[in-house]
Amino acid sequence: MLLTACQLAVAETVICSENQFACNGNCIDEKLKCNGILDCLDGSDETFKACYNTTCDQKDLYRCGYGGCLDVKLKCNGIPECWDKSDENKFECANETQIEDLFTALQRGCGPEYALRCDGKTCLKWSQICNGDRDCKDGTDESLELCAYGACPPNSFRCENGACINRKRFCNREIDCADGSDEIPDLCSKAHKPKDDGKILPSEIWSPSGCALTPVAGMHVADYFSDFSYRPDAVLPLKSVVSMTCDKDYEIYGTSIKKCDNYEWSSDFKCLRVCKQSSVERNIRFTTQCIQNMDLTDCKQNTLLFNTTILVNCAPGFQPAITASQLGRHVCNETGLWFTEEANPKCEAICGVKSIHHPGITPWTVSIFKRISTNEDSYDFKCSGTILSPYVVLTAEKCVVEHFGNNDIHTHFSVAEGNHNVSYRQLEEHGYNLHNISNIHIVTHRRSEKVALLTLVKPFKFGAKVRPICLDTSSTFNGQTVESRGDFSQYKKGQTLTVVKNGEYTLTHLVVNNQLSYDINGFVIPIADDIAKSEQIP
Repeated sequence: MLLTACQLAVAETVICSENQFACNGNCIDEKLKCNGILDCLDGSDETFKACYNTTCDQKDLYRCGYGGCLDVKLKCNGIPECWDKSDENKFECANETQIEDLFTALQRGCGPEYALRCDGKTCLKWSQICNGDRDCKDGTDESLELCAYGACPPNSFRCENGACINRKRFCNREIDCADGSDEIPDLCSKAHKPKDDGKILPSEIWSPSGCALTPVAGMHVADYFSDFSYRPDAVLPLKSVVSMTCDKDYEIYGTSIKKCDNYEWSSDFKCLRVCKQSSVERNIRFTTQCIQNMDLTDCKQNTLLFNTTILVNCAPGFQPAITASQLGRHVCNETGLWFTEEANPKCEAICGVKSIHHPGITPWTVSIFKRISTNEDSYDFKCSGTILSPYVVLTAEKCVVEHFGNNDIHTHFSVAEGNHNVSYRQLEEHGYNLHNISNIHIVTHRRSEKVALLTLVKPFKFGAKVRPICLDTSSTFNGQTVESRGDFSQYKKGQTLTVVKNGEYTLTHLVVNNQLSYDINGFVIPIADDIAKSEQIP
């Protein structure tokens, strides 16, 4: 049998008996409430709201700051037992000598009739300490550590931060505790019983004289002038000015400074969940479009807001491996992670195709230049090269290795898009689209048959004038040698030979010198490995 949403809600409602405490979803024995142990799954049995009115046996029990009762033997044993750590309060646990030193440190030069110096100059008496009024700008006089020390006088209400106020000021619609805990709506609604019929009229719903904070995930609120932190559901006096911050995985929506005026905050408190920039954005095979609230937004931002959608398509110079490939779709969810609704298309580079608009250009050809010396910015043409992938260029080994067989420093080389042989100076206008090299890998078939693979720092941007040659990685090489002898004087060193079929050019040989070329099939496996490694996204 299927249940409707309403039936499910009724089925999950938990009704507790009079001698039980109602947690959010289950019931526990009333005696377990405020015993210093989290018996409710959500911990609601050990909160200030549940325990504020608790009385503990002073002989056998210690009262935690929030109101829970703890075995007095566990107090000051070096291990926090109260969740608010009030049982290890340094004032509570100090001996006579230590407490005197602590009080002297609080006075900071004030006379013996004073208890504390704040702001470097103002001296306060004990009657001004933990009385619910924040006299120090930084709230030192109303801190939990100081106020949790000692007991409140009879007929007092103990604020959540430990301060004491007259019982009559509890739920009087005026905020008297510095942290606003004397006007918490849940407590005050219970303290002021409803009419005999059990119904609470709208006018009787508790509304203290001030502005209430509503708990928001990732949000922190503090006094603008003193940085005193407020509880997430505190009620603050009129004219309060606060500053709002959000956790690192959230972002503030709107202004961070709010003012309580006419019982309302000047603007809403919102911390929006954010996702880190998607790794898709760094994949050269894709182009992306981001949408937030029906508007386009920049996908390259370090973080993007909750509910942002990323649409993924093949970048220019790439095409879907499957003709009917759909758009990739990812959504920033409430956990700060990208949820995939539609998988990304598998995009392959368009290879071996010459543009009809640029018939004189061989788009996979590049030119390799070498700096004349470490002290000059002049570069001379060295060899030709061939684009194999967005990051990898193929050329002859002798183009980048000196006669003694050692690799030249890769920073001495640069790759220019297109077929060029005119030297250039780095600081002069030359019109070349240049690429720096991050790595040079010499690939060997046998001991003496070698080719060079150059990995670029930044990838080529593919299009009609720049694209890779096709490489057949499915073929196997069974020959003993890759050498092909003949007259190759019409070609530049490092240039490649191709075959064309149905308008698509495929790489076959690499020209090593005027008399020698190598069958590229003998190097296909290590070439494919280098290409795969070059496109790995960190």
